[in-house]
Amino acid sequence: MLSYSDDYQSYMQRKGIATGTEPTVLARENTEKIKPSLSAMKIAVDNWMTPYNNAFFKDDVRELFDCARQRGAIEYHQSSEPYCAGCNLWGYEAFGRGLCNY
Repeated sequence: MLSYSDDYQSYMQRKGIATGTEPTVLARENTEKIKPSLSAMKIAVDNWMTPYNNAFFKDDVRELFDCARQRGAIEYHQSSEPYCAGCNLWGYEAFGRGLCNY
């Protein structure tokens, strides 16, 4: 089995802000919690990738993205995204809750 940590998922940033923990530290902590859980369920992971600062992961994601774009599955477009100057946050799915009305 192959798996990887969610180092770049948007909820890592949101949860990191909420707990006062750097998102990369939180991702590593979560990985250390997940591995024993999988082992307890007798799920063997042959390779656990950590995407953060992993050039191979970055290159693979770029290659997959470019391939999908070349085949017409992804296209570029400009869009306006909500931003809250008071919170200094861009409004994407991880921040679609809370007290900020921006």
